[in-house]
Order: sequence, then structure tokens, then C-alpha cells
Amino acid sequence: MKPLKLTITAFGPYKNTEIIDFQQLGDHRLFAISGKTGAGKTTIFDAICYALYGSGSGEDRQDTAMLRSGFAEDDVYTVVELTFEMDGRVYQVLRQPGHIKAKNKSVTGKKIELAEVKEGKLDFGIVEKQQTLEVDKKLQEIIGLTKDQFSQIVMLPQGEFRKLLTSDSTNKEVILRKIFKTDRFGAMTKKLDAKRKEAEGDLLRAQQLKEHLLGQIAGALPQRASFLFTCINDNTENMHQMKNALEEEHAYYIERIQVEQQRYDEAYAHHQKEQEYYSMAKTLNEQFDEQSKRQNKLQALLQEQDVYAVKEREIALAEKAERLVLLEQQCIDLRNEQNRKEQSYQRAVIEQKNAETQLIVAQEQFNIEEAKEPERQQLLQQEIQLQALLPKFEAYEHNLHQMQLAEQNVVTAKRALADNIALLKKEQNQLQQLTITIEQYEKQLEPYEGYLERLPKLKEQVSLLAQVEKYTKAAETIEQDVMTVNVHHRESKQALQKLEQQWITSQASILAQQLKDGEPCPVCGSTTHLETHLEQFEDIELAQVEALRLKAATDERKLLEKEALLNSTKQLLQEALAQLETNHIDLTNQTEIVTSLQNAEQQITILKVVNQQLADIRIKQKQQRGSLELLQEKHIKLEQYFADQTKELTKQQAIVEEQQKHIPENIKTLQVLKQAIIDIASQKAVLQTAWNASQQNLQTAKEAANSAKMAVEINKQAFEELKLKMDEKREQFSESMRIAGFENFEEFAAAKRSEFQLEALRKACSDYALQIHTLQVQITEGTKHLQGKEKQDLTLMEERLAMHRAAYEEAFKMLQQMKGYAKACEEFVERIEDTAHEIRLLENEAGRVKELYAVLNGQNSKKLSFERYIQINYLDKITEAANVRLQHLSNGQFELRRSDRLEKHAKQSGLGLDVYDAYTDQLRDVKTLSGGEKFNASLSLALGMADVIQSFQGNIHIETMFIDEGFGSLDEEALNKAIDTLIDLQDSGRMIGVISHVAELKATMPAVLHVEKTMNGYSQTYFEVK
Repeated sequence: MKPLKLTITAFGPYKNTEIIDFQQLGDHRLFAISGKTGAGKTTIFDAICYALYGSGSGEDRQDTAMLRSGFAEDDVYTVVELTFEMDGRVYQVLRQPGHIKAKNKSVTGKKIELAEVKEGKLDFGIVEKQQTLEVDKKLQEIIGLTKDQFSQIVMLPQGEFRKLLTSDSTNKEVILRKIFKTDRFGAMTKKLDAKRKEAEGDLLRAQQLKEHLLGQIAGALPQRASFLFTCINDNTENMHQMKNALEEEHAYYIERIQVEQQRYDEAYAHHQKEQEYYSMAKTLNEQFDEQSKRQNKLQALLQEQDVYAVKEREIALAEKAERLVLLEQQCIDLRNEQNRKEQSYQRAVIEQKNAETQLIVAQEQFNIEEAKEPERQQLLQQEIQLQALLPKFEAYEHNLHQMQLAEQNVVTAKRALADNIALLKKEQNQLQQLTITIEQYEKQLEPYEGYLERLPKLKEQVSLLAQVEKYTKAAETIEQDVMTVNVHHRESKQALQKLEQQWITSQASILAQQLKDGEPCPVCGSTTHLETHLEQFEDIELAQVEALRLKAATDERKLLEKEALLNSTKQLLQEALAQLETNHIDLTNQTEIVTSLQNAEQQITILKVVNQQLADIRIKQKQQRGSLELLQEKHIKLEQYFADQTKELTKQQAIVEEQQKHIPENIKTLQVLKQAIIDIASQKAVLQTAWNASQQNLQTAKEAANSAKMAVEINKQAFEELKLKMDEKREQFSESMRIAGFENFEEFAAAKRSEFQLEALRKACSDYALQIHTLQVQITEGTKHLQGKEKQDLTLMEERLAMHRAAYEEAFKMLQQMKGYAKACEEFVERIEDTAHEIRLLENEAGRVKELYAVLNGQNSKKLSFERYIQINYLDKITEAANVRLQHLSNGQFELRRSDRLEKHAKQSGLGLDVYDAYTDQLRDVKTLSGGEKFNASLSLALGMADVIQSFQGNIHIETMFIDEGFGSLDEEALNKAIDTLIDLQDSGRMIGVISHVAELKATMPAVLHVEKTMNGYSQTYFEVK
């Protein structure tokens, strides 16, 4: 970045507009800035920095409100305009912060513009919108440096020149973080910390689930003297040991399964044998019952013999009638055909009479039309005469139309010209109104940028407050849940202890009742038993105890989960509160902050609409200007068109007047002529059509009369022939009925049956006979099969069968229970393996994340975080580049070296700087250097940092450097060395500006920018080029 011209108004001590034209330096790239204290030398740096980044050059000059001149008039706005060159392209940026005028309550006049200078013109299209965020983003993209980088290597303000040299490791970390943007590594550490906490939480939950699993094992399997329950009672946490114990328990239940399987097989075999006896007896009884049913059914069928005899006779008559049906149908068909022939004959007679009448009418019409031949010839001659006049009238009509068209064009052009003049005035008024509206909208949008700048900070504050509120409510809710779950856990645990005691007492009572003298006790083995009181205790099932034990374990697991959730929520709450404190946010101001955010968002929403409306109006303004230009061009064209059409009208009027002299008086227009021709042609066509039609009709009537006469004769002959045939067929049918035994047609009709009815009758008789035969055969065979056998008593057999069924079901129940225990053992072995594997993975993951977090967070012997390690790398490169110049400035005496000494109070180290003194061959703290030596070291560091930044960001070319302190502390030799260094920088293409009160330095400079105070207190500047 190379400044070309700086223009400031009402800025700092500068009351009026002050123009500093750096192009006056010409080829001189080294100049001094000279003036009294408070004259405004540093303000020039502030103005350049403000133009580029929107704030002053030093940390104590960030408040833009402090930059406004106290000498300025109230109606004069503070303005900074900088023209600079970057990579061969010239840009101009203008910032006008605005201020609150005497009678206003809000800031007005805020403005920002960025443009590229092309051939002396400003191109504002390099940013989409001329707004602060857009302009700041584009400027940083052009310059390639952040504000912090710019302040550290381009513009070195008062009080900050030596910070990188003399500050402690913590302050150096802040400086390097801003310049090299290493804060992302800190964010990475925070994310890894969250992941570490998450991994430790997952491991804790897995261990709690392991304890819950061990409790489930005790509740799922019946207690017995085994290695498994020894481990459970000893509260062992050795998962491998528990797995071996479960495998032993599984082997025990496998043996029990074999025993129970054998008992079940034997009981089931006895049941099956008894089932076979019962099935055979039941089948025999069913056969006796079936034989009785067949005999009863046979008697019922024999009683229906008379009914089926009647049906046999009905079938015989229907078969005789069926043979006469075809002959009957032939007679019916012939009668229908006779009726149709008679109807055809009657129609032919009527049509013959109609044809003769039509022939008489056609002959009369022919005679009438034949007498009109002279009239047809006269119309033909008139048509020929009128056709000869057509060409003259067509030419006359064409010219008359052209004259009328010219008249219309003249009227239209005159009207269009008047309309265009009115529209021109209207468009000019609208354009003026749009310009006024744009000015009003721009004034309304002045506070927009301010709201946009405040919005992100307000959102962050509201988000932090919302997190605190959310975690506070969540912690309170979870605390209530913990209390509730704890109550449930205590109740279920007490209930389990009580029920277990009742179950043990119940089992002891049952055992005591079963003891017999002389037989060993199954518990202690003694054969002598004391007398016991056989009290009756409530019978407690083991399943009840197991169910309650499972519920108690579930309640305990829920309690542990809730407590873990409560701890994590409280941790999140503390972190949120810490962020509030870090950001200096007071909880009591929550309502005020939220209201401020809502107000800002509301105003931004409103002003966004206004801004969009302004953009739309500007587009409309541009369109309006285009429309106005088009209307002006149109006005010129309309005037020319009006003149042309007037000339054409005069020409056409002369032609029409000449042609009117040759037009007949009785026919004035072409239309009248054409209509006369059409009328004559129409009359002629009517006469000719009627003459042709009369001839055609006469011929058609003659042919129709002949055809009708012939049709009558044909239909009459066909009718008489069919009548004879019908009489013969009717006599044949009557004879056939007599032979078949039918006395008359009514007997024949009664005997007829459809094919479906006849088939149904035949099937009914056949089925009846078959049923009787089948039953007789079955009864005979059944009598032979049941001979010598008796019905069995099934009640006793069913009782024995039920007894065997209960025995095998009990055995099956015990077998399934043993299989269930064995399967539970298998599942628990698998779950223990999975849980142990998951815990190992989680332990490895938690250890890995914790170790990585320790590396990034600096929990190591050197107390170096990963961010600090990266910063050390940058600092090493900076000191390496700085030592090249420091060797020259100190005549080889000093060399900067990074110190590895540990900081106090467990702070991170690694960014300290020592200086090696070649004269004493010793390292010492840089703070022990003299003022001049510190200046040389600081200058070397600044130049070294510039070299490092350029090497890391290859597209950055630092062509300018401003220095605001330090030369007064140098002796003559050191000052000469420093000047040599500045000259070297100048020779490399950089422009160097130095604020200094040292006369020797100013004397050696080729140019001086003088800053002087006037008698009224404000300042002015001018260049002195030697």
C-alpha cells in the first residue's frame, strides 16, 4: 500500500479541509514529519489508519468520536479521504463518521465510499453496496493485512513500537495472535477440551452400566452355592472372572437340561401311549354312531319313492315333446316371414302411387322454366357491360384510399406529437420527484451502519444470557428429578430387603416341615432336629423377589444417570457464567440488553426495507432518465413524420380530383359497381339453376315411377308363394302331434320342458337311486365290521390321559426354565464381553483425547501449548530476520535470541526474548538494553516481522512504513546507522515517513512534512522538498 493523497476535514486538530499530497515527494521516498508537540503529527497516521480500517492507529485512539476536531463548526462533517496505490491500481476511500448536531438527538451525516480510479474517473462498482461491512471486507482484501498487522509492521504508533520487544510472554502471545491469527488453535483446544469431557463422561456411563449389568445377573439367575454368586457377594469388578463364573454356571444348567430332557421324554412317551388307546376307543364309538345314522337316513329315503315315480313320468312326456319342438319352430318362422312379405307388398303399392304423383309435378315445372330462356339471355349481356367498368373504378378507389390514409396519418402524427410533449413534461416532473425521494431515503439510512456494527455484539451477549438462563432452569429441573428418583430408589431398595427376608423365612419354614428324624438336614447335614414351631408364613415366589430386584437396579441406574446429567449441566452453567464475566456482562442488565437487541433488529429490518426501496428507486431513476432520452428522440422523429405526411396528403388529393372527372354519375363507387355485377350474376344463376333442376327432376321422376311399378309385381308374387308353403308346414306339425300322443296343442305345450329343467329332473332321479344303493351297501359292510364289538366308556380313559398330560407339562416347564437360565448365562457372557470391550475402547479414547488435550493445552514440562508452539515458530523466524539488521545497527554487538526459561506462577513460556552481547559473551534480558539500543532492536523486529508476513502471504507487498518515536534516544553513531537502515529500505522501493524532533535526522531527510499550529489553535501542513 502506497498513499498518494490524504484529505482530512474537521479531524483532530485540523479544523478545515487539509490536503496532504504525497505525490509532491516525487522520487523521494524518505521524509520526516516535523512539528511541535500536539500539533497533529500522529493525527496524520490516525487519519490514514481510520480511512483504511475505521479506527485510529494506537490502542488508546480507537474511539472514533474522539477523532472529531473540537474546532469544527457544528454543520461541518468530519471527513477522511485517502487515495492510495496497490499493485499498480489506484483506489479512493472516503469515511464520514457523522455526529450529533446541536438540535438533533441522533447521529447524522454518516457516509462511506470505496472506488477504483480508472482514467481519472471513479468506479464504485468494486463493492456491491457502499456499506461499512462491505467496504471493510474489500479494503482488507485489497491491502492483504488486518488492522493489527498494519499497526505492527506498516504504521508504528507511539507507545506500541517496543511492545513486541519488551513485553512478557503473555502480551507477546496477544500480539502474535492478532498478527498471525493463531486464535484458531485456541478454539481447537476448547473443542478438544469439550471432546475430552465427553469421552470421560462416556467412560463413566459405561462403568455405571457395567455395575448395573452385574446387578442384573444377580436378579436374573436363582441363588445357589456357586462360584458365580461368590463373586457377586464379594462385589468383584473383575470382568474376566465374572465371565469364567458365568461360563461355569452355564455348564451347570446344561447338565440340568439333559436331566430334565430325559424326564420330559419319559413323561411324554407315557402320555402318547395313553393317547393312542383313547383315540382307538373314540373311533370305535364314532363308527357305532355312524351306522345308526345310515339306517335312519335309508328309511327316510324309502318314504319318497312315490314322488320320484311322478318325476319319471314327467321326464317321458318331456322327451316326446322335445322331438316336436323343431317342427314347431319352423312353423313360427314361416308365419313371421309371411307377415314381413305382406307388409313389403303394401309398402310397394303406396310407393307406386307417390311416384306417379311426383312425375306429374315435375313435368309441369319443366314447362314453366323452359319458357324463361329470353330473360336469361338479357341478364348475360348486362353482366358483360358492367365487368368492362371494373378496372377504372379499382384505380379510382385505390387512390381515394391512399388520400384517406394520408389524412389519417396527418391527424395521428399531430395527436402523437401533442401527446409526446405532454409525456415529456410528466417524465421530467417524475424524475425531479424521484431525486427528492432518494435524498430523503439516504438521510433516513444514515444510522443503518451503526446498527449493523452493534448487532453481532448484542446477539453474542443475548446468546450468553440465554445459555445461563437455560442451564439454570435445567439444573433446577434435574435437581428435582434427582430427588424424585432418589426417593423411588430408596423405596424399591427397602421393599426388596423386606421381600428377601420374607422369602428366606418362608423357605426356612418349608424346609423345617419336611425334616424327618434320622434323615440328614440338606443345609447342615445333622440327623438330629430340634422341635420347631410350624408357623404359617406367606408363600413368596422367587420370581417376585427377582422382579423387585430388577426394579431396584433400574431405579439405581436412573439415579446415577440423573446425577451425572446434573453434574454436567452445572459444569456448563459455570462455563457460561465465566464467559459472562469475561465479556463484562451483568445479569441484572439482561432485559436492557434484550431490548437493545430487539430494537436494533427492528431498526435493521425497517432500514433494510428502506435500503431496498432506495435501490429500487435508484433503478427507477435510471430507467426514468432513459425514458426521458427516448421521448426526446421520439419528439424529433414525430415532427419529421408530421411534415412528410402533410406533403403526401396534398399529392393524393390532386390525383383523386382528376379521376373523378371520368366516373359515370349513376355509379359513384367501386362498391356500387361490384354490387350491381353481383346482383345481375345472382339473378342469372337463379334462373339457370331452376332450369337445370327442372330437367333433372323430370328425368328422376320418370325413373322412380318405372321402379315402383316393378317392385309391386315382385312383392305380390313372393307373398303368394310363402302362403302356400306355410299351409303345408302347419298340416305336417298337426300330424306329428297326433302320432306322439298329444290330443291338442295345449297338451303338447304343458309337456314341454327346457333343457335345464329336463336335466335337473334326470339328475334328481339318478341321485335318489344312487343314495339308496350306497346306504344299503354301507349298512351291510358296517354290520359285518362291528359284529362282536361294543361301545367303550371314554370318561375313565380321559382322566388317565389328563394325569399323564399334567406330568409331561410340568417336566416341560422345568426343562424350559433350565434352558432360560442357560440362555441368560450365554447372553450375560456376551454382554460382559461387549461391555468390557466398550470400556477398553472408551478408556483408550479418553486417554488419547486427554493426552492430545494436554499437548495442545500446554500441560507438559515446558508449559507450551500448541498455539504457543506455533507462535514460537513465527517468533524464531522474526528474530532471525531481525538479527540481520540488528547486527548492522549494533556493529555486531547484539543478537536477539528467544528464551526458553519458564515463567513464574505456572504461566506458559517460550516467547521471552534475550539479547546476546558479543562483547561480554553473555545472554541478558532485553529490558536491560538502553533506550537507543531498544529502539534499534524494536526497529529490527518490526522490519523482520514485515519480512516474515510477506514470506507467508506472497501476494502482500509492503511499500510503506511510518515510524512515530525513538530516534531521540540514539547517539550520533547509532542515529547514522538507523538512517542508513532507512535509506536501505527506501532503496528497496519503500516510502518511509518518520516523526522526529531530532534536528540531525530532519537535516538528512530529502523532504519534510511540516505541521504547524495557527494563532487560533488548529493546525495546517505543507511539504518542504529539498
